[in-house]
Amino acid sequence: MTDNERRPRPQFGEYATPEEQRASIQVPPEIAHASESVPVARTSMPPALTQPPGSSPARDSAALSATAGRHAGDRIATIALLAFGLFNVVTTVPGLLDLSSTLNTAFERMGVGSFTPTATASAIGIVLAVFYSLAWLATLGLSLRSLRAGRVSFWIPLVAGIVVTIVAMVCFLVLFFGDPAFMEYVSRNAG
Repeated sequence: MTDNERRPRPQFGEYATPEEQRASIQVPPEIAHASESVPVARTSMPPALTQPPGSSPARDSAALSATAGRHAGDRIATIALLAFGLFNVVTTVPGLLDLSSTLNTAFERMGVGSFTPTATASAIGIVLAVFYSLAWLATLGLSLRSLRAGRVSFWIPLVAGIVVTIVAMVCFLVLFFGDPAFMEYVSRNAG
């Protein structure tokens, strides 16, 4: 058995000699010989770590510290907004779980009268409590992912807070305008 019979047939030119490779890509011999005599320079540093022409280490470090400062402010603002949101969820959810009682207390303090407890009020309170909690958890996840990626993130808790507030306001308006004591209070004070 000869050497060629033992080896598998090359598919992609693995066993091709330089002459066979040049012949298959049709490189003229004078160019091929010139490229063999030129040594290839290798660097030990990856290209991403080399400095571009005209840059200085002092200017690059100043830019990096400005970027780090900007990201530190964003990180602090994002964490502060997340903490504020968590505080709001923790203090609001217990009142939402007994929404009829909470609204009755609020109505009496405002001089509206007594809130009429309904099944709708209880259902809306439970839905809002779950919505507040899930919205905060989703905001936390999105904010952390954005912070890890190095993107500006403070806007995520802000937008989430606005969305939660709008949803809560719509739910409360539905309850208020469905309550006879509130409607009487509005009609009494409208004129």
